[in-house]
Amino acid sequence: MKKRKNLYSLGFSVGEDNRYLFLHSDSVESSKVFYFTHENKNIKQVTDFRQGHKYEVSVYQNRLFILTNKDDAKNFKIMECELENTNEENWIEYMPYESSIYIEGMVILKDYLILSVKKNGNSYIWVIPHELKKKNYWIDAEGEIINLSLMRLFYNSNIIFYCQTSLKTPVTCHRLNLDTREGNIIRVKEIPNFDSSLYRVERIYTKENKVPMSLIYRKDMFQKDGSNPIYLYGYGSYGITIDPTFRASILPLLNRGFVYAIAHVRGGSFLGYEWFEEGKMLKKMNTFQDFIACAEHLKQENYGDKITIEGRSAGGLLVGAAVTMRPDLFHCVIAGVPFVDVMNTMCDPSIPLTIPEWEQWGNPNEKKYYDYILQYSPYDNVRKEKYPHILALAGLNDPRVAYWEPAKWIAKLREFNENPKSMLLLKTEMQQGHFGQADRYGYLKELAFDYSFVIYSQTI
Repeated sequence: MKKRKNLYSLGFSVGEDNRYLFLHSDSVESSKVFYFTHENKNIKQVTDFRQGHKYEVSVYQNRLFILTNKDDAKNFKIMECELENTNEENWIEYMPYESSIYIEGMVILKDYLILSVKKNGNSYIWVIPHELKKKNYWIDAEGEIINLSLMRLFYNSNIIFYCQTSLKTPVTCHRLNLDTREGNIIRVKEIPNFDSSLYRVERIYTKENKVPMSLIYRKDMFQKDGSNPIYLYGYGSYGITIDPTFRASILPLLNRGFVYAIAHVRGGSFLGYEWFEEGKMLKKMNTFQDFIACAEHLKQENYGDKITIEGRSAGGLLVGAAVTMRPDLFHCVIAGVPFVDVMNTMCDPSIPLTIPEWEQWGNPNEKKYYDYILQYSPYDNVRKEKYPHILALAGLNDPRVAYWEPAKWIAKLREFNENPKSMLLLKTEMQQGHFGQADRYGYLKELAFDYSFVIYSQTI
């Protein structure tokens, strides 16, 4: 693919000690990083550009710490160098690379290096003292599903704040002394009338490819005979992970007997960066096949029937592709601002976001990508079939997924649909963009509409 400047976006950040300013020029595949100080405004590039090299940096005293995928470190590793010699050939390994640990980010404190890491889909915090005599350690939590995230850090302090949550654990904020490892809970988000003991959380895997799913349901309403309705959520693009965090918004479904599941399909980075790479470009079909496999597994293992699927934006593409491939498998579809006209959008470089997306989906102006995208583009694969109930949601002012994509898709589905009972609805909000209603009550009204559609569809 010909390299184009349009593939890159520019951002900036300030070093943790407030001495250095960094400029980041990033695409999906590659990075460039520049730095300067208030005293010395001569901008320097950290290292020469190399296609496929992704990295980010932090400064500690007179050394540079680099989070990098150098040397085929798919899940990233930490290297370091002197500030006087920052070219890549001068980097040395700070710690041995561990392929089972995906390093998502790093923060430098005066006495510690703090890493946000994933292992087997769980999120942890890794604390590494600068003083080599001290042992490093992981901040952990109880439970089958663990989600820890950094909340507030101060460069000159050894006190950090972090949050813990799970599908049945409301956000719980902790204070921790990194020196003594003593900590306490400082806040638990209050959820009125919520009793976590009523719910069960599971992590299950499909038999083929071992695709993870995170599940929650009410124990007193669950029958392992396939009679519960299922609500399956997915995204699976850009390496974005849909973590199994607490969602008060799904309680109305759980309290009506739904089994709620998140499919952690390839294209996201739930199991590491390679999990993301296995679901993009000429491997994008893996994302949709994983999602279909998750739905099939839930049925086969008698978790329920009448499967509702939901996805937004690229997740809307996911559910759109899945329902055109297997319309018989699903009962109801919620497609929020769905990217369902992939071929036409990706062929048009005049659309502002098209060119940067070529490193995610491929450029269909090249035949190999044209042929591949044509296999899954939902609009292009609508055929005569019995389709389930579908609600497509659009925003008139959406700059990412234009309103005409779901409009065209629903119109074509109505033309080819052979199921006289299915509802195929398009709801276009005239004053909103890609992310729906900004105010709380507007969001709740939208959610109530969606759930009304889902619950009513269960009666048809």
